Parts: sequence; C-alpha cells; structure tokens
Amino acid sequence: METETLLNPTHITETETVFCCLLDGSIFYSYYKPGTTAVIEDTRFIFNQYKEFNRQGPMKVLAEMGPHSSLDKPSREFLQEHKVKAICEALVITNLAQRLILNFYLGVKSHGNPSKVFKSRKNALEWINSLE
Repeated sequence: METETLLNPTHITETETVFCCLLDGSIFYSYYKPGTTAVIEDTRFIFNQYKEFNRQGPMKVLAEMGPHSSLDKPSREFLQEHKVKAICEALVITNLAQRLILNFYLGVKSHGNPSKVFKSRKNALEWINSLE
C-alpha cells in the first residue's frame, strides 16, 4: 500500500505490521500490511493511536486488511472486548471467508455505531463520506 494512493494522509505512524494515519484530517485509517499476522502489541498500537487522534471526539474509522494478513487470537479477543467510540466503522477485507465471518459477527454483536464490511477501500470511503 502506497501512501500516495490515500487521500491526503497525515500523522502517519507505523510498525512492521500495521500502518495508521488520518485521511483528509477526519478519518482514522489503519492498515494491516500484506502477508502479516498482527499480534496483540500491534492491535494495542492501533487502538492507542486512535485514542491519540480522537481527543476532540469520535471519528470515522476505516480499517483495512492487506492481502494475506490476519490477526492472532489475542488480537481478536482484544478487539471484541475493547470497543472504540466512533461515528462509523468501515472494514475493508478482500478475503471472502474473512468478510463472511465478520459480516456474521457484525450482525450478531452491536457496535453502537454504523459498521459495514467492504471489498474495496473506494466503496468504504464512499460509504463513510455519505454519513454525516
């Protein structure tokens, strides 16, 4: 993923596994790099970055899984236990099996804000920008 393909990225931070930034100054974006498995430290890093960026209040959130990336079990458990206060959450997952599982999970568990799974970042951003 090249930063020049993003919409005016600022406040860029990253680890070997994950990348975070603000898009257009108002959308918190996290990206799990291709071929990686995020561990609990990576997930906490993203969570803490969001807390740093949203000091003025909830933000729109866009999370994207790079090709062949995944989360280990402690990371998945952490995300289930720690919800972020967000205006909305758009999740981009290209892997069909992961998308089906996450769509099922979102249908069963309430996030307290609009949440939706997408196959492409373009469609996710269109949805995010349609919400006021």
